[in-house]
Parts: sequence; C-alpha cells; structure tokens
Amino acid sequence: VALPAPGGVVQVGHRLGEPLAEAVPDDIRAQVRLLLLDDEPRLRRAAALLVANLAGEGAADALLEKLKSEKLPAVRQDLLKVLGQPADPAALSAVLAEVGSEYDNVAASAAAALARIAEKNPLDSRRHAEAVKALVERYERITNSDDGATLRSSLLTAMGVLGDKAFSSVLEGAVKDSVATVRLAAVNGLARLGEERSAGVIATLIANPGGDSDRGVRQAAITALGALGPVRYLQDILQRTDPAIETDAAVRKQAWDVTMKALSEADAPTLSAVLKKLAGRSDAADQRIQIMQMHVALLKANQSPKLPTAQRRLGLALLRADRPSEAAANLSEAHALYAAAKSSEAPKVWLEWVEALLAADDPASI
Repeated sequence: VALPAPGGVVQVGHRLGEPLAEAVPDDIRAQVRLLLLDDEPRLRRAAALLVANLAGEGAADALLEKLKSEKLPAVRQDLLKVLGQPADPAALSAVLAEVGSEYDNVAASAAAALARIAEKNPLDSRRHAEAVKALVERYERITNSDDGATLRSSLLTAMGVLGDKAFSSVLEGAVKDSVATVRLAAVNGLARLGEERSAGVIATLIANPGGDSDRGVRQAAITALGALGPVRYLQDILQRTDPAIETDAAVRKQAWDVTMKALSEADAPTLSAVLKKLAGRSDAADQRIQIMQMHVALLKANQSPKLPTAQRRLGLALLRADRPSEAAANLSEAHALYAAAKSSEAPKVWLEWVEALLAADDPASI
C-alpha cells in the first residue's frame, strides 16, 4: 500500500483481507499525521480521512489539534466529518463550537457530527442545553435559500436526534421549506420528537388535493403520522393508498402498511367506516378481506349482534376472491347464527354456503 508522504510515498506491506489500520506500524501513522500540516490543502484533506481510517492512539487528538489551527473552511469541513465518524464524545466541545461557524459547509459538518455523537452518547443536561442553544441560534442565522439546504438539513437532523421540545416550532416551520431534503429532515425530526400536536402539520404533506411534491417526503409523513396519530389521521393516510390520488406505488405501499397496522388496534366502528370507504375500490380487494377478518374477530370477541351480517359479507368476499374453502367456513358459521335467530335470510345464506362448498370441491356439499 502506498501512502503519500513528504518527498514521495511510504510503502507498507499489507496482507489481503487484513484491516489496513492493523497493518500500518506506528511510525508510519506518525508520518501520515504530519501530512495534516502540509501546505497543500488537498493533501491536508486527504490526510484527515487517512488519519481517521488508520486510527490508533492519538489520532483523534491530532485531528482536534489541527482543527484549532486550520484556516481553510474546506479542510475544517473534512476534519469535522472524520471527527464525527467514530462518534467520540471527546470531540463534542470542538464540534459544538463549530456549529456556530460563519461558513455553512463547516457548520453543516459540525451539526452532522453532533448528531452522530449524540445518537451514540446521550448528552448530560449541561451539554444538552449547550447543543440546543447552538443549533437554534445557528438555524436562525441562515437564509431560506437552496444554497443553505445542506446546512438546514444537518441542523434539523441534529435537532431530531436531541429530541428537545424547544425545537418543535423550528421543525414545524421547516415542513414548509422550499427544498425537499429539508422538509424530509423536518418530518423525521418531528417524528422523533413524538409530540401529537405536530401530527396536524405533518398531515398537510399528504392532504388531497395537494400534498408534497416529493415522494420521499410523503412516505416520511405517512410513517410519522403512523407513529403520532394513526387513527385520527387514518382518512388522510388511507387516501394515499388510492391510485387515483397517489401515483407512486412505493408511497401507496407505505400507506397500506401504516393503515393496516393502525387498523389492527382499531375498534369495530372504525373498521366498519374504513370498509365502507373501500367499498368501491377494486384495487383494494385483498385489503378489504383482511379488514373484514379483523372486523369479524372483534365482533366475535364482543359477542356483537352485527356478527352474522359481517361474517356473511366476509364469506361472500372470499368466494369472489376465489378462496372458496375459507368462504365456506365463514358462511357455515354465518348460517348457524342466522338459523339460531330464525332469520328469514337463513335459507339464502345456506345456498351461499353450499355454493362455496361446491366451488371448493368439498365432499361435505353432498
């Protein structure tokens, strides 16, 4: 392996499959760290990454020391990137100081590093308060332009990781940002914050007509609503399953996943309302059957008088879906309930049950 060094390169023998960091002796690591002081900025940037990858005792100290003296923003940006990779809490003070940098690229790298450190190392109350103050103050200084999008996204992501309620208004405002990546970071941050009051703001991103123009943002909004208020915003989520409203298949699938999870914990009236909403949806036949099954199970558990009708409908839906064996089982139970109640519908249900048995080639039909 050839490593750049003043006056040429350093050759290092390396066994294939062995981690490079373990193959490099300490004296070579020291030479590589000297490259952080090189006059050529591109070499200093490359050296920062190399020092971090080789690691070893003193690597983080060398990078932090260089950060103190480095003047070029592009190099400071890379130093912060590599300092954040191992999420070493020892770098926190330097990272927090750089969040307030006047250079957007430097502040963005610092915010990203802060997010990684805070993700792996929960901050104590003093550090947490410092981080909250630094992020809010830096966000208030940026302009709402496409040029500052990376910085806005990095700051919002860090806010989401810290999860402080002081960020709520900032994150909610960023949901209306002109750049999709910023809106995405805002939605994810609000989801991590976990405040139900934010659900209404997020719901605007999937409202019809309108809704966000970016599929990733719509997906994130659906996921966030699933965590914050799935039943309350069920109709908003459900409309995103409709191809007439949502053209993207991935977003429709996300909406169905969240809808079905929410319905698995819903009450009978909610299930009934959703079934009515889906009545004319030929694209939702399989989901309607699943919801009918949930509905029937709930009515059984509650010994509801509405069970016979619901089970009959389920049986007929299964028959139309070419699942006659399952249909026959449900229609058999439905017929027994109708017959026990001496309902005039019992003979009709009996014929439907026999039809299902015949379709399934079930000898019981004889």
